[in-house]
Amino acid sequence: MLIVEWVEEIRKNNSNLKIVPRILFDDWSPEHLSQFLQNETWMNRCLLDLLNLLTRNRFDGAVVELWSNVMIHTRGEAVNLLIEMMNSWAATFHKRNKEFIVPVGPPLSSNNDLTGMFTPSHFNALSRHVDYIQIMTYDFPALGVSAVAPYDWVEQSIMALVDPRTDLASHLMLGLNHYGYEYINNKVQAVDFKYYLKRLKQEDTKLEWDNRAKEHFLKTSDSIIYYPSLTSIELRLNLARKYGIGVGIWDFGQGLNYFSQLL
Repeated sequence: MLIVEWVEEIRKNNSNLKIVPRILFDDWSPEHLSQFLQNETWMNRCLLDLLNLLTRNRFDGAVVELWSNVMIHTRGEAVNLLIEMMNSWAATFHKRNKEFIVPVGPPLSSNNDLTGMFTPSHFNALSRHVDYIQIMTYDFPALGVSAVAPYDWVEQSIMALVDPRTDLASHLMLGLNHYGYEYINNKVQAVDFKYYLKRLKQEDTKLEWDNRAKEHFLKTSDSIIYYPSLTSIELRLNLARKYGIGVGIWDFGQGLNYFSQLL
């Protein structure tokens, strides 16, 4: 089936559905990233090629995942060029009636201190131009066994960016994980619903609640698995409602089917 046919088939069930593919800039060296941001010709060609791809396949926009790569590889030195590019691309997208969404790393460290990776000033500079900014409020930066997205850290991340006196909160999306992590033999590995159900059925497993992180975890004979539940998801959806922001799920296909009941 061609992409266009697949898109139209999906839309048959919901005409209001918008399909926005994820665009990655992986495996770019710091030098290439810096050169790209400083070369208007390269940026414009990339932009036009991307828009042509989206239009040809009848997509409604794109999730352009570039922010974290640039901030990490240039140590934040190219942030002004990056903001200028994001806002310029968003304006061109809007002229073509396309949505422009920017995923960014979490603003806070494990101690709830601003990391500089994404700050309130960055949010203010982008949110007036792009459609949505998704903060990756998952993969909590802990050294040892930890919840995927501790509740307080998630809420503090929202509060660090959202000013209740403005109407910009509607441009922010809370990152919500549908996957988990298993800590085993001093290693960590990602867990999807198939693996989780397999482990859950084994003997000597015990499901417990982490009251501080507000996440369920599974104790097995040789590991600890943090994996989302209806309770943990509902609590985080309530945070989104409380602050008037949206939600971006990562990764929808890795969660249990009934998770969608909460949406």
